Amino acid sequence: MGSINNLGDLFEKKLLKMGVKKQVEAALICEAFDISVREVFGEKGTKNVKAISFRDNVLKVGVTSSSWANEICLRQLELKGINVRLIFQSL
Repeated sequence: MGSINNLGDLFEKKLLKMGVKKQVEAALICEAFDISVREVFGEKGTKNVKAISFRDNVLKVGVTSSSWANEICLRQLELKGINVRLIFQSL
């Protein structure tokens, strides 16, 4: 178990050294959001909602309509407890 933690630490240090740690974390957060949308809303959700970017604790989410933006706001806790500020834009 200790070697797994050391490997994770090594990977994190390498990402920092390469200057891409924030970008990798942002991509993982966007991916986790998209997976959560699929789990909560199914295929219909994946066609209407998509994480665009994550920066400064703000997740930019693309939606096809204002009703989807409203639905995401109402069910935000179901989406893996995402605790960030959401900004919506049209897809």
